[in-house]
Amino acid sequence: MKSKERTITLQAIRAYVGEKSFSRGESYARNGHVSNLRQAGATVKADCQGSEMEPYRVVVEIADGEIVASSCTCPIGGACKHVAAVMIEYVEHPEDVRQVEDTRSALSRRSKEQLIELIEQMLAHAPELEDLIEIPVIAEARADEDIEALVRTYARQAARAFGRAGYEWGHQRAVSRELQTIVCTGNRFLEQGHIAQAAAVFQTVLDTVLAHPDEVLGDEEGALFNTIGDCTEGLSRCLTAGADDALRGRVLDLLMKAALADIEFGGVGLGDAAWQAVLDQAEPQEKGRLAERIRGEIGKRSDKSFHSNWQREALGDMLLQLEGDELDDESFIRICRETGRTYDLIERLLSLERVDEAVAEAEQAQSHDVQRIAESFVAHRQAERILPLVERHANAPNNFQLDEWLYGYYVKQKNWPAALERALHRFRAWPNLDSYQRVQQVAAKQDAWDALRPTLIREGERKGDHALLTEIYLDEGDIDAALRAFAKAQQTRSLRWGFDQPDELTIRVAQAAASTYPREARKIYLDEAERLVALRGRVAYQEACALLKRVQEIDKTLGETEAWHAFLSDFQMRHKRLRALQEEMHAAKLI
Repeated sequence: MKSKERTITLQAIRAYVGEKSFSRGESYARNGHVSNLRQAGATVKADCQGSEMEPYRVVVEIADGEIVASSCTCPIGGACKHVAAVMIEYVEHPEDVRQVEDTRSALSRRSKEQLIELIEQMLAHAPELEDLIEIPVIAEARADEDIEALVRTYARQAARAFGRAGYEWGHQRAVSRELQTIVCTGNRFLEQGHIAQAAAVFQTVLDTVLAHPDEVLGDEEGALFNTIGDCTEGLSRCLTAGADDALRGRVLDLLMKAALADIEFGGVGLGDAAWQAVLDQAEPQEKGRLAERIRGEIGKRSDKSFHSNWQREALGDMLLQLEGDELDDESFIRICRETGRTYDLIERLLSLERVDEAVAEAEQAQSHDVQRIAESFVAHRQAERILPLVERHANAPNNFQLDEWLYGYYVKQKNWPAALERALHRFRAWPNLDSYQRVQQVAAKQDAWDALRPTLIREGERKGDHALLTEIYLDEGDIDAALRAFAKAQQTRSLRWGFDQPDELTIRVAQAAASTYPREARKIYLDEAERLVALRGRVAYQEACALLKRVQEIDKTLGETEAWHAFLSDFQMRHKRLRALQEEMHAAKLI
């Protein structure tokens, strides 16, 4: 007889995990990847063999015909193909589902002696669980508990998680999974109102993870990042749960530690949530104490290396976020100068109408900061003061983004002469059809295109950029000129040679010439087909056959079917040893 919970359908499973995971889960279920399928009330559990040696452990909560929660020990963590496989097996093979008691009910029926015997059996099977014996019981937590002793206890357990994991790829996931059990203990402490104990648990996990920077930075799956995030969230909840002043100070210091560690690691994002919790929950006097700590960190980074400069700038940003509203203008400006916060400095100077100072600071800025600085000048209606600096930086090699911004600014201002200068700079620095068309559009605004076009064409001829000239002539519909330029381009052009796809420009020229210059188009197609055949690959043969079909159409249009058959016979004879080519010619119905 089906239990009430088993009214779940395949459609409900698909809706929960998504189509892709459902499809993969179907394959897993059909191929026998699911084992040890059991149910305790509304909870379904099973093992699912995935890509690792050990099967993943899956737990699913169901209610009212829907999946309401799931977890899996795979990297996804839940709502994955393994969850789908387990639930598909659950629905399609109810006879394989064992009905069991939930863990707490099953244990509560045992006597003390039976529980001891059971624990001894578990330790024999998994000796590493012995560490759990020394963990305090949440129900026995006391207000006067020795928190430092508690920290040491959990610290040993957290350290062993790293010691047992080894150094195989992805070992951080196993570490995170084991640390998560400790984090869950912290959450339970918090739920029972034991804030100090909860903070101690989160502290030990956070400290232990941050003490292994190589593992954190090498964690491609982000499992340890998630663990840090869980500790940060837990510590933040400790603040909102009514921690006393001493505990608040300790928790804020821990959150600050995570934020500072992120700066030490290079700003990888692991401290973002911790820093936001500080900003959201620290009281003014607490922010003042933390600000002094940041000042101390800034003082430790006095050398002029790139890394130290970046760290000072990041710390300066933190300091301004903590104290910005309380600082007078000169204190704000001093912090910006000391920590390299150039943009913030210029923004404040402009707001104070100290434009000359702002320009002087902008002169010292790095090229990658100039666009943002320029936008600030524009917002303060001081664009003319910064444009000469922007021009200099935009004219530097490869400063594509700034050049684009400056062009857009001039267009918005309808300053067509200046916009034309930027368009010409772009075309000469990065010559292509798009930049040519941009010049054409802007020059037309000033009736200057007819005079300018011959100059650009001569520049292209002088540089030998016949491929670009070919594109230009094609765009302008001058097929005769395009064919002449293409012929010159083919003498020196090496782009795409060696690739098993037809050359794009070659095909465009042939297609454009087919109606008015069919014999030239025919030759271009044949040359490209021979190039592809010379590459000796089935994909290249398929593309070559497609081009030969176009030649066949041209010959048919010209009424030269005999010439086509003669060519085809010769082509087949010349390549008779290429069996794959012959097969592709048959498939294309050429022979």
